[in-house]
Amino acid sequence: MAPDPSISVLYVDDDPALLDLTEQFLESENDALAVTTAQGARAALDLLDERSFDAVVSDYQMPEMDGLELLRTLREERDSDVPFIVFTGRGREEVAVEALNLGADRYLQKGGDPTAQYGVLVQAIEQEVEHHRTRTALERREQNLRITLESIGDAVIATDETGAIERMNGVAEDLTGWDREDAVGRPLPEVFDIASQETGEPMESPVEEVLEHGRTVGLANGTVLRARDGEERVIADSASPITDEDEVVGVVLIFRDVTETYRKRDRRRRQREAVVDLSTHEAVVEGRVDEAAAFIDETMTEVLEAGRSSVWLFDDDRETMTCLDLYERDDDAHGSGMTLSAEAYPNYFEALVTHRSIAAADAAADPRTAGLTESYLEPEGIESMLDATVRRGGEVVGVLCAETVGDYREWTEDERRFAGELADQFVLALTNRTRRRRETELRRKTRNARALFEQSPTAVLELSPDLEIRRWNDRASTLFGYDADEAVGRHVGALVPDADEAEVTASWTDRVPRDEPTSFVRRSVTADGTVCRFEWHVQTVVGDDGDPRSVLAFVTPVDDA
Repeated sequence: MAPDPSISVLYVDDDPALLDLTEQFLESENDALAVTTAQGARAALDLLDERSFDAVVSDYQMPEMDGLELLRTLREERDSDVPFIVFTGRGREEVAVEALNLGADRYLQKGGDPTAQYGVLVQAIEQEVEHHRTRTALERREQNLRITLESIGDAVIATDETGAIERMNGVAEDLTGWDREDAVGRPLPEVFDIASQETGEPMESPVEEVLEHGRTVGLANGTVLRARDGEERVIADSASPITDEDEVVGVVLIFRDVTETYRKRDRRRRQREAVVDLSTHEAVVEGRVDEAAAFIDETMTEVLEAGRSSVWLFDDDRETMTCLDLYERDDDAHGSGMTLSAEAYPNYFEALVTHRSIAAADAAADPRTAGLTESYLEPEGIESMLDATVRRGGEVVGVLCAETVGDYREWTEDERRFAGELADQFVLALTNRTRRRRETELRRKTRNARALFEQSPTAVLELSPDLEIRRWNDRASTLFGYDADEAVGRHVGALVPDADEAEVTASWTDRVPRDEPTSFVRRSVTADGTVCRFEWHVQTVVGDDGDPRSVLAFVTPVDDA
């Protein structure tokens, strides 16, 4: 049965909010982490009485018992070697020194970018748990070390007490480029040549520190291993002492190639930055679809390191799609206007409708895209395609396509996800274009309605559902004798002689149905007190929720007496 890949972590802090935040962040960073929280050191000790954990991460400054006292209790009183990481905002050097002297595996400071600091913490947990598990396995199997070295999946090099290589497994041979026959007996730095990824400067071998202090040491993040043939790989490792009756008699160095992990992390960083830039780009925000398509193509080509990218839109019946923009990286040129039809390429069109994306490493061989070979792939020299469909309301309206020219490409999961994120941004541009057009049309209709309202030869009043006058036009001013400033805000009862608001409201409710227009003649009073008979044509305006929004009244005189 395969070992359980999960890592159980006990996180200790006295701040409940920070407990919840850290638990969520760690588990979201690595699916393998299962985090249990304890508010304070004593609660942590109770939990450690009940169960075991793969690692303990603790704050330093806590009431009653601080993080170093918790560490001392575990190491000295309980004889526990569980990986212990001090994760604190306290930055005094003496605290770090004391923590390491007490047996802390790592001392990390909080602060700065939360994503970066929790990413470092996740890496520290992963590394220390792996170190601990490996060290335990080695101790259990010390009598059969050679078999263990050959069976372990990571690279392993063992040295003697002087740092000269005694053993190495096949993985270590592959990563260093050295045969074990040539490597055995040489000082470790000759074979294990490491440098800083950031500066390129050589780094000190961890073996010396292990031999000097007798404790496990891990490499800094971004350590590069230079193989014998000059190839460079990013590695993660740990060096642990080999002891015989408490005497250090050698060092075992365990490391693995994490180059792809770093590449993936760098890809995702560039992808996230590109999506953020795109989401705030004026062309997307303002719905300028042609400009947005060109910017998306340039972004997709650059981030995916593709030869060309394009944006296509379907016609209304989904039988033809037209290229809105095509960007060719080598020529730094844009084009448009090409068309593809469902009749000519039925398998491709069906795949676009049924798949969220199409990742074709060999486009000519992939049944979804093979139909494009003769007329499209071969003439353009296209080997691989990555398509992300553009969907609005669940319906496919277009596609974004990245293509390699002259070489095949296995598209990674994060690259497929990134293409989908770009397609979503194009949907946003389309939506914003629709919104902008609607807003323009609404403004036009509003201007027209305002002109009709103001220029109408009939007196027009807009009332609130409570019959308060909101607007009236110039003809209403002429008819009733009130300027708009004098009328707006009054109850319509001000236009009814010898009546109060409650009576007018009750009468109006009886006379004016909600769902149909109505007309009636009634006596009304003008600003100078003249009583006239007017005909009122009234319509209640109802909103989408069925509630009245306003009342429109068109008023014409019947006679002057």
